[in-house]
Amino acid sequence: MSVNSIICARDLWHKLLAWISERRISTINIDLEEKGDALEYNARTYESRELTYNGKDILKADGEARIDIHAPINCLEELSHYIIDFIRNNGHKYKLIRFSAPQSIIEKYVPPPNACKCSLKDALKYVKDVINQSEADVVNLYLCTAVLESGGFGDNETLLTNDDIEVESITLLDGTESFNKANYVMNLSNAKWAIHIEGELEVDYGNEQVIELNIRVNAPRSLWKLIINNVKRSLDGRKLHVVNEDKELEESIEYKGEEDYEADGVRFVIGPN
Repeated sequence: MSVNSIICARDLWHKLLAWISERRISTINIDLEEKGDALEYNARTYESRELTYNGKDILKADGEARIDIHAPINCLEELSHYIIDFIRNNGHKYKLIRFSAPQSIIEKYVPPPNACKCSLKDALKYVKDVINQSEADVVNLYLCTAVLESGGFGDNETLLTNDDIEVESITLLDGTESFNKANYVMNLSNAKWAIHIEGELEVDYGNEQVIELNIRVNAPRSLWKLIINNVKRSLDGRKLHVVNEDKELEESIEYKGEEDYEADGVRFVIGPN
């Protein structure tokens, strides 16, 4: 590590911290990319303001900062130390912080993904163990015949498949509205089947709160009965909801109506085309 790279990283981070502190920022996105021989960065903010009146004017401001940094790998490595220290000490002060960097850097700060190449027999045994140890009242089993080629998975989620798994990118997360500490984008090249265990989620249905365990399966229809029966034998009094996502998709494709939607001031139309 050269003295110059340490100085450039330290000075840049101090400058960015001062820039963030001058603004009403609740969400921070930081992306480090190895590129070129010199340090380049771009920092910008997006702010939403809401003015309401209830006897007096109330102004609510909510800002998001996006920081993109391109630099040689040695400078990025040094910079990542400052960023990680900042996240660990100040993450609770923000709604959400996302930090992405080359894998050789960021994998030092996050656990490996919960992903396993295994036989279907071993995968179903793992699913059974998860259900048995779960506090869930309901198990939601989503079945689909589409081949899973890639997807995003949180650090509290599990991917089981017969295929080799490639981690494409890793994002470190923190903040009061972050459900995970890390998110992994993983690619599969030739998966015959894949089981994605999303984990438990507490759902409020108004008159009661229910803990649900979501399991998503991508597999040929010939394997569905085997998978459903294995899950049924693991329920131990829990309710099971089975969702045929192929049917859900078919129904959405067959929809012929036209409806207007409006989001964030942008108007668009969903129709048959």
